[in-house]
Amino acid sequence: MTKKDTRPYLQIHSHTRRGSLRDCIASVEDMCKISAQNNMSWTCTDHGSVGALLENYNLAKKHGTKFVPGVELYVNGKRDRMFVVRERLAALKKEGKKTQISKEENENRLKEIRQLSYEFEELKKPRHLLVVAKNEFGFYNLLQLVNEGYLKGFYNKPTNTYKELFDLPKKNGDRGLIVTSSCIASDSSQFILNNKKDNASDWLEMMKEEFCSDFYAEVQPNKMEEQRIVNTELIQLANKLKIPLVVGADSHYISMKHSKLHELFLLMQGKQKVSDIGKKQWRITYETKKGEVLKKKVEKDGEFFGESIKTLKIGDSPKNNEIKKIEEVNKVWMIEDAELSFKTEADMRNILKQREELKDIEDLLISNNKDLYEKIENIEIDSSIKLPRFENDDETLKKLCAKGLIRIKKSKDLEYIQRLKYELDIIKRGGLASYFLILEDLVSHSIKIGIPVGPSRGSGGSALVNYLLGITRLDPIEWGKKTAGMFDFARFLNPERVSKKDVISIETDEGFKEVDINEEIKIKRDNKVIIVKAVEIKIGDEIE
Repeated sequence: MTKKDTRPYLQIHSHTRRGSLRDCIASVEDMCKISAQNNMSWTCTDHGSVGALLENYNLAKKHGTKFVPGVELYVNGKRDRMFVVRERLAALKKEGKKTQISKEENENRLKEIRQLSYEFEELKKPRHLLVVAKNEFGFYNLLQLVNEGYLKGFYNKPTNTYKELFDLPKKNGDRGLIVTSSCIASDSSQFILNNKKDNASDWLEMMKEEFCSDFYAEVQPNKMEEQRIVNTELIQLANKLKIPLVVGADSHYISMKHSKLHELFLLMQGKQKVSDIGKKQWRITYETKKGEVLKKKVEKDGEFFGESIKTLKIGDSPKNNEIKKIEEVNKVWMIEDAELSFKTEADMRNILKQREELKDIEDLLISNNKDLYEKIENIEIDSSIKLPRFENDDETLKKLCAKGLIRIKKSKDLEYIQRLKYELDIIKRGGLASYFLILEDLVSHSIKIGIPVGPSRGSGGSALVNYLLGITRLDPIEWGKKTAGMFDFARFLNPERVSKKDVISIETDEGFKEVDINEEIKIKRDNKVIIVKAVEIKIGDEIE
């Protein structure tokens, strides 16, 4: 009899509603709770985001599960070329607005736009790649990758290049990362689905050379026909290239009962209806008189049905819009599977048994997932809140507000001066001056680099200090006269809220209560009972 493998199981490829905002409804806490109850853990691998990692770390500590940080990267090996083409297209379009341009120059310009437009359509499609940190060194490499994706490669999504991945620093020849081939949106899967098996093999071999035993071919047990094709071919290639296989859940919700809710969630984002599911549309690719390649969707009925669609009029000048391609597509894009739930080892085994191409390697896949769990070290991060403190912050805030009064030409207006003194006094008593200086720095920098900033939000518009610093764009005194007290500063801050700056609110079994920040509190942290000052309590600590 084979000895039962009781090692902890690792669910690979998991998304959270905090990090994958637009396509996931699974909570971090639920996944940590289920993991604690089932001798397992899970990889926190959101789309191009590490936004859920801090919450994951704190809740993993709280529930006694392993913290496994990762990300599902958007990768585009031709990203840099994409930006070059995009800039060139913008320049050519701008050039076309010139009044003095010869006919020949314009024809050459349109020809180049036409060529680059087709190239751009292909260049702007990123693929997916799953990356998981196996130690602290790898964790910081992971953060570097995500930062580069946002700062250097953002186009609709934070996008990385393979060069950025391969150029990451190594420690003893190791980047500290585990990489899998991800889902059907990966390079290997797309090669397979487009009958480019040699390219898929070359890609897998390249990743193996770069990450050695830390690269895995990922199969998934969903019911999509495309996935079955990918699984079948990927298993053969992995065996040939001696690459270990793992099974990914690609979880987007907790249990099967949430499948329909997830479907509705996706429909809401596109302002679509349940009745649209299963319907088809025509997707028309056409070229404008300016040489641009555009796409348009039209209903598959009436005059547009069948061959007559070629008579379609697009835009204001139909004679100058040449149709290049007509495709039949789904009216609503949906994940064509109802099994993207969070899975324990038992759940995964049950599904693997139902997949013809995977059932014979069920034990191998589960064992490899457990091997991967054992590779990952306990990663510790400092999760405390770190905000800068400004020296002489009260005086600095006062000077900036004085400049603001001069800017709005109210430096001699007694009403504004008295209101400012009142607000600054409350802010000083609450020790909040640095908070306002941080906000001012963030907003002014956003404006400087072209990030849109709104006029106000919530009760923040009630503060004259915010208006004088440029944090908001509404004069609370002027608007207060028009709205019968809606812009009173007390809505934002008042003496009652700042007079207790030496106390902290903590949650106990009896509810919330306020205690002195220096009061000693008995807590449970990392499964140990310790005594700390109230101000030292962290998220995830349990009050004993």
